[in-house]
Amino acid sequence: MIKLGNFKSELEKAVNRTTTLLTEEQRNLSELKAQVNKPFDRSQELNEKQQRLRLMDEAIELGVDLDELALRKENTQQVNEVQTQMEIETDLSM
Repeated sequence: MIKLGNFKSELEKAVNRTTTLLTEEQRNLSELKAQVNKPFDRSQELNEKQQRLRLMDEAIELGVDLDELALRKENTQQVNEVQTQMEIETDLSM
């Protein structure tokens, strides 16, 4: 009978510990869910650095420095703008 009483006591303690742990984990889960929905504090900085990395990769691939790459991009943009303007003028003259 004593062994059965000890078993019951130990079982109750284990249930209490498990219940406490479950409550703590549920609280942790709620906190983590709240953090997941929060925006990343440094997302703008991350985007800027990723853009810079893409530019550096492109410059390395082309074998030029970043200044040369910037000039090429600027020239390409100007050419594209002129082509677009010419297409608009051509469409209007038809």
